[in-house]
Amino acid sequence: MAVVGPKELEMDSVTVRSRFGVQLGTIKIDEFRYNIKQASH
Repeated sequence: MAVVGPKELEMDSVTVRSRFGVQLGTIKIDEFRYNIKQASH
């Protein structure tokens, strides 16, 4: 799950959480897009 709130908007990032609610960290939106594209191949 990707969370985007006011803090993430300011930092041009997303906070990533597992479906079990474990926070996996905050990454830049470009890195997030890259990771999603790589996972779909």
